[in-house]
Amino acid sequence: MKTILERFETFMGRPQINPPEEIDDPNDKRPDDWDDRETIVDVNAKKPDDWDEDAPEFITDESATKPEGWLDDEPEMIPDPSAEVPKDWDPEMDGEWEAPKIKNEKCAQAPGCGEWRKPQIRNPAYKGKWSPPLIANPAFKGVWKPAKIKNPDYYYDNSPFKNLQPVSAIGIELWTMNENITFDNFLIVDSWRDAYEFAQETWARKAEAERRADPKAQSVIDAIRDTYKEKPFLVIGIGIACTIPLLLCLWFICRPSKRHTPAAMHKKTDAATPDDVRRDPTKYDSTRPMKPAKADLESDSESADVGENE
Repeated sequence: MKTILERFETFMGRPQINPPEEIDDPNDKRPDDWDDRETIVDVNAKKPDDWDEDAPEFITDESATKPEGWLDDEPEMIPDPSAEVPKDWDPEMDGEWEAPKIKNEKCAQAPGCGEWRKPQIRNPAYKGKWSPPLIANPAFKGVWKPAKIKNPDYYYDNSPFKNLQPVSAIGIELWTMNENITFDNFLIVDSWRDAYEFAQETWARKAEAERRADPKAQSVIDAIRDTYKEKPFLVIGIGIACTIPLLLCLWFICRPSKRHTPAAMHKKTDAATPDDVRRDPTKYDSTRPMKPAKADLESDSESADVGENE
């Protein structure tokens, strides 16, 4: 089993602290007659005489016949007879109006409509373009690799961590669209669970404290949740106070309106009806003229007599 240093160095493509015991022989070269092809083309194969490369994949079924009842003169789609030209249709601006197409009902009751054509079927003589088959290479020797030799610089350090100098810098290659990203702590372990638990004990608490301290970093839902934890009755009261006016507004907006029908639509005669309002003739209102006084009547009578005598 590889150690963390060996796995990290192998992944990063860098030399290990403890070098390998064997290495590739730098002087070993691949022989000229080495054949690493596992399969080769059969040069002795020939195209069969009955192989037709020009044969189509599909051909017309000559044995097919037109079904009885096929409607040759009926189209599958017809103009909608119930469609009408829109009132705002302008031929100069919109062009010539055409009714939308609908399925022909006659075709639904028949085997088909329109011009009948024989169907296409797969050609039994179709084989495609011929190519010679592949066979196992009798000269195949496998994938060539250089021979291994003893590493002249091999050594093994039983305590590699003791000789390592303290890490003073770490390089990070990060692609991001955000600016001003900083790192203030690094943890190097070989266990994801250990890293997660460490982050929950350190970074998570710090991030939560910073979020609470910065109101801009809090969302509306987070602010409501935090307030509810501290003062639940206040949040409930505000919620009820905001909900009641909203429900009342919705009730006034959505309730059905009363229909006010003019009274003239109910009364069809000038005769007195029980629903007529009885008014005192001695009282004056805006709909009934005030009764003239007795002196005014006598004055009008005298004026009429004088006019007749003249």
